[in-house]
Amino acid sequence: MDYFVVFTVEHKLVQQDPQEPVKASLPCKHFFWCTSQNFTFAMLPCVKPDHARQLIELGFLFSGEFDTVLIESRDPPKVIDAAAGIVLPPKHLTELDRLAATVREIDRACCSVPRGAHKYTPLNQVQCNEAFRGLSASEAFSLKGWVHLRDVAN
Repeated sequence: MDYFVVFTVEHKLVQQDPQEPVKASLPCKHFFWCTSQNFTFAMLPCVKPDHARQLIELGFLFSGEFDTVLIESRDPPKVIDAAAGIVLPPKHLTELDRLAATVREIDRACCSVPRGAHKYTPLNQVQCNEAFRGLSASEAFSLKGWVHLRDVAN
């Protein structure tokens, strides 16, 4: 079974506190996935950074079984209502969590856009540049025609 992954880009205006230093705002990506069995897309889950590192370091191929438990949680069950007997079992890390961590790591490392396709506005937003008409063939095949589009990281 195969996984299909798509994403949407959301441009939103972020209200900033005038007392705080100005922060740039990039478009927000939302990733969705489905299997080749039903083609019903759902949002990829968020994975904590320490769990993502563990999942990315696993050295085997994806099986296509998204609910397969890869790393069992050592956390105790969480009691919601003892009187009613409502207990939430611990969340194990599954292949779906690994897929989410892998997709986000690939996006972080490889997201590139044509130079000039985005602009930085006076509102500290990175927006699509409506004046951008594409790259020439020589620019498109040159590394200088492309730039990374991601949050700043040290």
